[in-house]
Amino acid sequence: MVYWYQRFRRKARRAFSRSEWLRRVLRQPVSRSTAHEPGLLLIQIDGLSLRQFERAISEGNMPFVRRLMERENYRLNTFYSGLPSTTPAVQGELYYGVKCAVPAFGFLDRSTNHLGSMYETELCKAVEYELSQKGDMPLLKGGSSWVNMYSGGAAPEESHYCGTNLGLRDLFRAMTLGGVLAAIILYFPSVIRFVALFIWEHIAGLWGLLHGVFSKREHIFKEIRFIISRIFIGTGLREIVTMGAGIDLARGLPIIHANFLMYDERSHHRAPGAPFSHRGLRWVDDAIRKLYREAMNSAGREYQVWIFSDHGQETVRSYIEEYHKSLGDTVLEGLRALHDEGVRGFRELPKYDPRSWINVSQVHRDEQAHERATEATAAEQGAFTIAARGPVGHVYLVKPLTPDQKRALAQWLVREGKVPGVLFSKAPGKALWVHPKGEALFPDDAQSFLPHPEALRREMGQDIVTWCEHKNSGDLILLGWNPDTHPMTFPVERGSHAGPGLEETQGMVLLPANTRVPAEAQNFFRPSTLRAAALHALGRKRLPASRRAKVREGVRRLRVMTYNIHSCIGMDGRVSPSRIARVIRSFDPDIVALQEVDCGCSRTRGDDQDKMIADELEMHTSFCCTMERSGGFYGHAVLSRYPVEVISSGLFSAHENREPRGALLAKIDLDGQAIYFLSTHFGLTDIERNAHIAELLGREWLGRTPPEEPLIVCGDFNMMPGSRPYRRLAERVHDVQTLVKHRKPLKTFFAFLPVSRIDHIFVSNHFEVEDIRVPQNTLTRTASDHLPLIAELKVIQSPKPDKAEATYAQT
Repeated sequence: MVYWYQRFRRKARRAFSRSEWLRRVLRQPVSRSTAHEPGLLLIQIDGLSLRQFERAISEGNMPFVRRLMERENYRLNTFYSGLPSTTPAVQGELYYGVKCAVPAFGFLDRSTNHLGSMYETELCKAVEYELSQKGDMPLLKGGSSWVNMYSGGAAPEESHYCGTNLGLRDLFRAMTLGGVLAAIILYFPSVIRFVALFIWEHIAGLWGLLHGVFSKREHIFKEIRFIISRIFIGTGLREIVTMGAGIDLARGLPIIHANFLMYDERSHHRAPGAPFSHRGLRWVDDAIRKLYREAMNSAGREYQVWIFSDHGQETVRSYIEEYHKSLGDTVLEGLRALHDEGVRGFRELPKYDPRSWINVSQVHRDEQAHERATEATAAEQGAFTIAARGPVGHVYLVKPLTPDQKRALAQWLVREGKVPGVLFSKAPGKALWVHPKGEALFPDDAQSFLPHPEALRREMGQDIVTWCEHKNSGDLILLGWNPDTHPMTFPVERGSHAGPGLEETQGMVLLPANTRVPAEAQNFFRPSTLRAAALHALGRKRLPASRRAKVREGVRRLRVMTYNIHSCIGMDGRVSPSRIARVIRSFDPDIVALQEVDCGCSRTRGDDQDKMIADELEMHTSFCCTMERSGGFYGHAVLSRYPVEVISSGLFSAHENREPRGALLAKIDLDGQAIYFLSTHFGLTDIERNAHIAELLGREWLGRTPPEEPLIVCGDFNMMPGSRPYRRLAERVHDVQTLVKHRKPLKTFFAFLPVSRIDHIFVSNHFEVEDIRVPQNTLTRTASDHLPLIAELKVIQSPKPDKAEATYAQT
C-alpha cells in the first residue's frame, strides 16, 4: 500500500513537471528505454576555490549544498586543476584525458602564428579537434554541454553557449514563439523573479559603477562592461542554464554538464573573497537545488549529481597599477639592458614588434597598457610577442635563446622588472623556476619549494614541466605568483587565476560518499581522475578492482548493515540493483545482510541481484533461496568483504501455508578471526514469528555456533521491541540499539516516514557497539521501502561469557 502510494505521488509530481511540459512543447527528443540506466549531472561552479567554498558554507551562502553534505551523505574533496589553472585546460583534461590542453587562456598558436584567446570560436574549435585526435573517448558523447569551453563530444545541437559554437545563431537556435510563450507560462514565478532581478541588477550595477569609479578609481568603461556581465552572465545565463539542463534531465540524456559563471565573473572584478562575490553563490545554490530535484524526479534515467569547481582564484595586485608600465615594456627594457651590458647573445639587439603588444592589449582588454607602451625603435621591430592574461604571461622570442641566455633574461626580469617568477624549459623533462630568492629545478625541487599540500607537490612538479614543454608555450613563462610574495596579475583585475598559486590550483568536488574512484584519487581529484570516475559511473569504462587492505592487528572494527531491498524496486517503481549498490557503498560496510532479493525473476528483468550488487561492491556473496517466483528465485543474501563459509542455509519448517521463510548461517574469516553471522527474514504473523524464533534458537541454527566465538544475528524480523519473539532472542544476543548510550533507538520502516523498528542487529558479548546509523536521505528513501540499519562494532578479544551464553552452551 505504501509502495503504491509513493509511486502515485511521484507520477503525479512528474505529470506536473514544468521541465517535462516544456520539453513536449519544444518537441525535444527523449532517450528511449533508458529509465533503468545510469545518468550523470555534472554541475560546475566556475572559479570557486576550496577555501572560499568552505567559507561560503560556514557563512550560510550555500544552504542547499550544505544540506547535501549533512543529510545526503556527500563528501568534500580537493580538486586539483592541473596547470595552467584555467577552464580550457581543465575541461580538455576532463573531456578527453589530455593534460595541459592549452598553455593559457590566451596564447600564440605557433603553427599558424595567430595570437588569440579561447573566446575565439575558431581557435576553440581547433583546440578541441586536436584534443579529440590525441585523447580518449569524449566524456559528453550523447549528452549536453552548457556554457563550457568545448562540446566535449556532445552533438552541435546539444552544445549551448559553448566556446566552440558561441554566436547569435546559438543564442536563438532553440527559440520559437510557442517555446518562449510556454516557458513564460510554465515558469511564470521564475519570469517574475528574473524581471525583478533584472531591475535590481541595473540599480545595484549603477551604484557599483559610481562606487567603483569615484571610491576605487576603477575605469568607467570597465564598470559599464561589468554591469552588462552581471546582468546577462550572472542572472540571465544562470536562469537559462537551469531551465535548459532541467529539460535535458527530463529527456533522459546520459550525461549533462552545466557550468555556472556567476562567481568567477564577480571575483575577477571584485576579488574572490569579496562579500559581493559570495552573495552571488546564493543564486548558484538555488540553481543547484532546482537541478538536483529535477534529477531525482527524472523518469528518463537514474541520475547521480556531482558538483565541482574547476579552479579557484587568488586575490591579486595589478602589475600595471603597481609599476605603471606594461609587461611588454618590461621585457623590452630587459632585452635592452642585457644588450647594453654586453651579455653574450644579446649584442645584436632583438627586434620588438609593437603590433604584438597591441594584440596582447586586446587579449586582456586593458586599454591603458597600450597607451603607456614604450616606443620601439626601427631596429627593434618584430622581436617578440607576448600573450599575457591573468597571472601568466608567455613571451615568444623570434630569435631562439640558449638556456643560459633565457636564464640571464629571467634573472633580470625578476630582479629589475619585479616579475614574481619566470619559468622556462631547461632540458627535456626539466624546468627552471627563477624567483627573487634564487632558483628551483622541477620536478626535483617540488617538495621543498612549493607550499601546497604534500600530496599535490609531486603532481604539480611534473605538471610544471609539461606546461613548459607545451608546443604553444612561450620561450619564457612569466608568473605573477611565488611562495614569498602577494599574488600579482598582469592586467587590471582584483581576482585572477591560471598560475600555480595555492587557491587558484585547488577547487572542490562534492560526490556521494564512497563513490567508486581511481586509486590515485585517494588524496585529491584532478580532471583526469574525475573523468575516470564519471566513465565508470556511466558504465562506459570500468575501473579496475581495488585491493582490500588487511585488518590491522589489535583492535578490530566491523561495520555491519542489514537492509531489506524490496527486490531492488524503488519507491519510484524503478528496478535498480545499481542504486542499492550505491546506498551500500555510501556507508562502506564490511558485512551486509540483504532481504527480499530476486535472482532471475522476470518481474525484475531477470537480474541476479545479489551478484550484481556484490560485483559492483567487490564483495563475496552467498544467497539463500526461500521460494521460486516469476520464473526465478527469491530469498536473502549475505555480502562480505571477507571470505565466507556457509554453514547452513535453508527454510524454517513452519510457515502455515504462507510465504516460506528461512535463514543463512555463515562463518566469516576476518583475517584469522572467525565471526559467525546469521541473516534471516521472519514472517508477518505472531504465530509465524514465534515458530521461527523457536527454530532459530534451536540446534539447527544458533545451537551450531560455539559460545566462545563472536556471533552477529541480523535481518528483517518483522517484530517490534518488547514482543515475545524479540524478548526470547534478546536472552541469547543483545540488540545493538540498546547498547548505545544516550541514543534513542532508530526506526527503519517505512522508508519515507519511519514509524516502526522491525529491522534489527543482535550481537554476542564479543562486541562493543560504537555507533548506530539509520540514514535518511533522498537516495535511501527512494531505493527501497525500508531504510538500512548500520552498526559500528568493535571486536573484543577475550570477553567473559554472560549468563545467557553460558545457559545456551549447557543446553
